[in-house]
Amino acid sequence: MLSQSLITIESLPPLAALGATSDELAAMGKALADESHRSFSFSSSTLETALGALSVADRQTVIVAYATAGGDAGALQLALSRLDASSPRATTNMAIAWGVLSTLSCAASVFHGYRRNDSVGWGIWWGFMGALFPVITPTIAVAQGFGKPKR
Repeated sequence: MLSQSLITIESLPPLAALGATSDELAAMGKALADESHRSFSFSSSTLETALGALSVADRQTVIVAYATAGGDAGALQLALSRLDASSPRATTNMAIAWGVLSTLSCAASVFHGYRRNDSVGWGIWWGFMGALFPVITPTIAVAQGFGKPKR
């Protein structure tokens, strides 16, 4: 193993390559803990890319080493929030929520379009618009008097 005096930030592999071995992570932690490297910062996009390439366990090791060595906490927080927002779980939850909202809007809009115009065609059109624009279409329907016939 290399002595601590030979390890510098510049001699470490790129952050995106970390996580390959425990020795590399330990070397990074030692280099970051060195007092001569106390003031450093990576951009949040660099941190996001690097942390996104790591496994959860390795990510925790690097986060602790980065924070302990005085890395920019704001950039770290922003990178972690971006990782959370772009995770498949968050994307799936957002898609499910949008699908439910779109379906409910479609059903309410069909009702409003049919009742307002006494026409199946208008009901279908309002339903299509409700599914396509699930926020604005019900808002317009409420402004028109939800389900009330046109005068």
